[in-house]
Amino acid sequence: MADEIFYSEAAASLMKLLARTRQNPDLKNVREISIGEKGVLLYLVSRPEGVHSGELSKALGIGSGGVANLLSVLDRKKYISRNISPKDRRIIIVSITEAGKQAITDLRSRIQTRLEDLLKELGEDDTRELIRIYERIVRISHDGIPSEHTEQKGV
Repeated sequence: MADEIFYSEAAASLMKLLARTRQNPDLKNVREISIGEKGVLLYLVSRPEGVHSGELSKALGIGSGGVANLLSVLDRKKYISRNISPKDRRIIIVSITEAGKQAITDLRSRIQTRLEDLLKELGEDDTRELIRIYERIVRISHDGIPSEHTEQKGV
């Protein structure tokens, strides 16, 4: 029982810390593109031939209305273009523009710089430890939590 209380409190603390990290004013310039917009642009970068909005919806797990809203915002920012498919005039193909590619490049650069600054503050030993722990978290998330832990929680 004490273990469960510890892990419950630890999870709550971690959630609060992650929320505080996202509220950091130094990251304001990284947030000029929403998470949904980033998802669309990153998907389109990997699909230079363009995609149908239905593919975006399926790939990103976003409803068609949500995709339509994101595409409207990205279109206003000139980060995407929408063109009629030459194969089927009923289909609109969405592609990333040069401005959209540049926005993603700039965003990645700002994130990289910010992370480098944070890691320098941590120092080499803590940075290595952070990476080791994060790699373990990713591995556990990918492989799944062992069944003895999920059965106890009734999951």
